[in-house]
This record gives sequence, structure tokens and C-alpha cells, in this order.
Amino acid sequence: MRKQDYKYHKQISLGIGDNGKVIRKHVYANSQRELNDQIIKLKIEYEKYKDPTEMTFKQYADQWNEAYNQKKSVRTQEYYNSGISLLENIHHKKLKAVTKTDMQTIINCYSDHPRTCEKIVQVAAAIFASAIIDGKIVFNPALKLTYEKYKAPEKRAFTEEEVAAIKKADLDPRERMVVDLFFYFGFRPEELRALMPTDFNLETNEVTINKAVTFNGNSPLLKTTKNKKVRTIPIPNALLPELTDYLEKNLSFYLFPMRDGNPMSKTSWLKFSKKVFSKINAALGGDENTDKLNGMTWYTFRHNCGTRLYYMSGISTKYKAYFLGHQEQVFISTYSHLDAEKEDVSALKQIVM
Repeated sequence: MRKQDYKYHKQISLGIGDNGKVIRKHVYANSQRELNDQIIKLKIEYEKYKDPTEMTFKQYADQWNEAYNQKKSVRTQEYYNSGISLLENIHHKKLKAVTKTDMQTIINCYSDHPRTCEKIVQVAAAIFASAIIDGKIVFNPALKLTYEKYKAPEKRAFTEEEVAAIKKADLDPRERMVVDLFFYFGFRPEELRALMPTDFNLETNEVTINKAVTFNGNSPLLKTTKNKKVRTIPIPNALLPELTDYLEKNLSFYLFPMRDGNPMSKTSWLKFSKKVFSKINAALGGDENTDKLNGMTWYTFRHNCGTRLYYMSGISTKYKAYFLGHQEQVFISTYSHLDAEKEDVSALKQIVM
């Protein structure tokens, strides 16, 4: 029978060939049961003649990655794809032949980049742990490696000098709108990139955050918010005149689109952000050779907003967390250290019976 005469058809992946490419086969049948039986038979035959002890690290890593990560978020997929790429020095080695020394040698190449070291170890350890369960190796060579642990940048609020510089920075209307939205709302960058004019209700003076734009490679990707929840929060009075004027003059589908009307690509976003922070740096007295930003990022705006919220009275912690799109416990754990900074323990010395 010809291929087109069959009612059912499926392409399946059998693993990785000696050339490093995925082995794919087409299966045809006249019923779903017959199709399933043929697929099972084909896989059994493949496993029968395949020697797992000869599999290279790259062959197994790709097989593992396809089996466990293809349905995860784009960001997670990129993380593991990047991690596997960083392990290129052992791609050609047989899986069973990779040693702890091999792994330490790779780590040593990235000793000046602790975050990269952590990614390499995390990805490799997960792959080798799976290989142990699959019975292909007996120990995990990615454990107990020596490298400097990554320390996340300290979260901080703005200094008075920085706030003044942000206000006086020579920004165009689009740049100013982005900066002020970050300042007043503490948005996550992916939330701001997804904003539409219709998200703003100027009758109730509220904005609704119900989506986010991340990146798939360089392309923008629309998805749900980080906690998959929608929040509607008040627009500060100080922002209303600027926001109203901006909305009246910008009738695009997205609030900050590219020329084609779509959300900014990764390249466009990075270029835009670099330009904005360059102008803030200039307002601080810096130039292209002198960085006065002290590690300032869009998340510094978010943390500044969170700090301001934490000190506000008359608002519940639950609502403060909601405003930022946090879980209440996460908000408390993130900002509770501020209590120690404002505590005045001198009164305790005056206690008498």
C-alpha cells in the first residue's frame, strides 16, 4: 500500500545516531491500535541493537533534554540548552567515560564567572543523575566540584542623588514613560513590555497586569504573568497627567511597540535599556568611560518600589505584596530586613521594674 492509503501516521524519535543527529522513523497503520503496536515494536528493536555503553555524553544529553524539558517554559529550555552547549569539551566522550576531572577542568575555564559555573554544574548533575537511574553510569562526576559560589547582587533602593538624577535625565517621552512606570509601579520588565493602552482605565485610575512578554531567542513571546494571576492596582495621582497625555498620543496595540506593532524584541529591548541607563548615568555625572550607576537595573526600580511600599503605613502587607505581584510570604522575606534598619533599640535600655 502507498503511504497515502494508510489512515494513521506518526513520526517518532528513536534516539541519537552516531552522527549526533536524532533518529526519526515514520510509522503507518490502518488503526490506532496497529499504529501503537508498530511503534512499540520499533522501539524494542532499536533498544535491542543499541549499545548504551557506547553512547556519547552529547547523545545522551540531547535525548534527556528532549524527554524532560521540551514542554517546559522557553526560558527553562534556553537554560538547559545553554548549559549543554557549555559542556562542549565532553560532547564527544563516551557517557560512561566522563570523569570528575573532566568536569572540574570545564569549571576552571569559567572560574571568573560563578553564575556560569553554577549553570554548568546544575545541568550536568541533572543529566548524570538521570543516566544513573537509566543504568548507563554508576556515579555522578558533577558532584562536589570546586568553584566560587555565585552571589546575587544586593537588592537596594535608590539614593536621593539617584532619584534626582532619574528625574532630570534627558529622556524622550517614550523613555520617560517607561522609567516612570517602573518607578511608580515596580513592574517586572516582562510585565511592562506586555502593557497595552487598554490595560489602563482612566475612569477608575487603575491599571491591570494580566500578561507578560518574554523572549524566545530574539523574538517576543506573550505569556501569563509570573504567578499566573491578574492584578488591578491604582495609578498614582502624580503619574496621571503624563500617562493621560502619552495614551492620547499613542494609539498602538501595545504601549511600547516596535515599528511593526509587535512588542520589542530582545535586541530592541536591550538597546533601548542601554540608552536609558546611559542617560541616567550622564545625569549622575558619568559618561561612557565612567559608570556612576552602581549596578542599577530595572529590578532596582522594582526593589525601590517594594522598599517604599514596605515603609508605608495604613496598607496591609497582603495588599503590598499584591501590588507587586508577589506572594505575601515572598514579599515579607524579601523586605523584612528593612525592619532591622529602622529599629530604635535605645528605648530598651531604659526599661525599669
